[in-house]
Amino acid sequence: MNLYIVRHGESVDAAAGMYQRVDSGLSEVGLKQAEALAERLTRIKTDLILASPLARTKQTAEIVAKTLGKVVEYSDLFVEERQPSGILGRSLMEPEVLQIRRQVRDNISDPSWRFSDEETFFDLRGRAVRATNFLMNLEKDNVILVGHGAFTAMLLCVMWLSETVEPSIYRQFRDFFWDHNTGLTWCVCDGKKWKMLTWNDYAHLG
Repeated sequence: MNLYIVRHGESVDAAAGMYQRVDSGLSEVGLKQAEALAERLTRIKTDLILASPLARTKQTAEIVAKTLGKVVEYSDLFVEERQPSGILGRSLMEPEVLQIRRQVRDNISDPSWRFSDEETFFDLRGRAVRATNFLMNLEKDNVILVGHGAFTAMLLCVMWLSETVEPSIYRQFRDFFWDHNTGLTWCVCDGKKWKMLTWNDYAHLG
């Protein structure tokens, strides 16, 4: 299988420097990014388009699907890491928000700790394991997956290390491997193992 993982275009909330809400759609820049991505993807063969059903991924996927003449299949397996609901729609730099995020980060290794209603590292890892198994069982050769930054990072960590990935590895991955809106990551699977061939390619944006 060829798996082309793409991050959604820039959202309205992200452009405003806020933690993204589930209903935050694409900004004007994000729409243009999605259109450039769609044109880029006409150069590859596509059997299936999968996407997270959140507004920003849904819009991105629909633009790609329209250009490619395909239909999108949505799955909650691929939604973004769920943040504490109390910080959504608030500024990334707001002192209280920074404090909450620091607490979450400092307690990432404790499976019994949870700030409020967020998805913990262990929740996220478990979902990524299920998503990886789902992808490996698809009887398709060429799949486009329109997703999100944090969840894609965990998905790739699980593809690499399976369910043994630890919080420290995930944090290092997130801190070092940055991704761009509509960046394209190409992975292949032989039915047993995954390999990454391309990371965060956004040449289509110039």
